[in-house]
Amino acid sequence: MTYSLEDRVLALAGLVQAVWLTDRVAYLGDADEAAVDASLGSLFTFDAPNVPAVFGGRGGVRRGLEILCRVLDNRGKPEDLRLTRYLVALAGHAQRSMRQPDLMDAVRRGLERAEQQKRHFEDWDANVVATLADVYVRTIGTLEPRIMISGEPARLQNPRNVDSIRALLLAGLRAAVLWQQTGGRKWQLVFSRRKLREAAERLLA
Repeated sequence: MTYSLEDRVLALAGLVQAVWLTDRVAYLGDADEAAVDASLGSLFTFDAPNVPAVFGGRGGVRRGLEILCRVLDNRGKPEDLRLTRYLVALAGHAQRSMRQPDLMDAVRRGLERAEQQKRHFEDWDANVVATLADVYVRTIGTLEPRIMISGEPARLQNPRNVDSIRALLLAGLRAAVLWQQTGGRKWQLVFSRRKLREAAERLLA
């Protein structure tokens, strides 16, 4: 399949949105429900016909596109340093995962189980999120170096927040794999910033 620059930017926005949500949960204990729905929902789009469909349409990663524009335009906030660290870490894990077919198969089987479970619950029930968190721990969470999440100690001691963080990191990994499948590379974040930002702005418009 041939992918466009816009496809690549949407996948990158999905990754940015997932790490932004992770950071929100770690520091505030909550996050944008619509963004969470799109990011976690992407884990169950096994055979999407195109990149926008992975996130339920372009609107699913609107938050990610907005933050991506801010970061690429050097209008970053202090927390963007954390987001960049998580983004780079997940991109590295995506590369390692794609070289391990057994690991990717284990992720797929775990997601299929979680999808069956979700059919019995409305929204993102704690049981479904806990299952996704377990998939992360048993697969991506075993890769080195481990991704260390910063946050408020009280938030990070809450089991539900921990499950949400792990589930969102799994969504970030899914987006990172998609980004690389569409031709995304880490060097583009340095040398193609203007081109990526302009594409993100077009998608927002």
